[in-house]
Amino acid sequence: MHRRSLMGALAGAALFTCGTADAQETPLVYGEPTGQAWMELPKVEPTPIRPNKAGVYGLEHTHAIVKDLEKSLHFYVDIMGFDQVMAIQDIGKDPPINERMNVLLGFKGATFRHAIVTLPGGPSYGTHVPQIEFWEVRGVPIDETLNKNPTAYMRGKGYNAYMVDDLDGLLAKMKKAGIRFVSEKLGSARGGSIYVIDPDGQIIELNQRSPTP
Repeated sequence: MHRRSLMGALAGAALFTCGTADAQETPLVYGEPTGQAWMELPKVEPTPIRPNKAGVYGLEHTHAIVKDLEKSLHFYVDIMGFDQVMAIQDIGKDPPINERMNVLLGFKGATFRHAIVTLPGGPSYGTHVPQIEFWEVRGVPIDETLNKNPTAYMRGKGYNAYMVDDLDGLLAKMKKAGIRFVSEKLGSARGGSIYVIDPDGQIIELNQRSPTP
């Protein structure tokens, strides 16, 4: 079922650090049934590796341009539990500057530190597990607008949402680490949701569903 949109709450919202605001759980409002409940875990069956009618197989990886690679890995690996599958690579000293990435990103003379984590949940197609590639960019100006106000300039940006099985436990870990978040948790009999902020201002949606009776 569709939730009441949280984007209205995002626009211009002040950011909190876990534990600094009084916890107020606001019930989620649901619309008319549309089929699968919004928090229902998807049922996935093994299928042969084949593309859709447009020739697209599935999600391979996403990119994140970051300011501090260690802080990003701490958030996604130590706190969120993602698997780091490639050690940090320093690209720019030896070997030389990565001209391919400079061309792709429209930079000139930038150097990079690079690492990869895999998303939880298993393969998106065949045996391929989707990845997040983190690129710490040095040598060129990096805009801090998003990090200072993650809910500004949302058009075309979007964010990732992850299902979790212990939202309160994860939030307790985030509170201890001083993670920022957009608002307090929204809760109902069906589960709970919260929008948290990663070290570079990227919104991360966390959802937990209640067990089906």
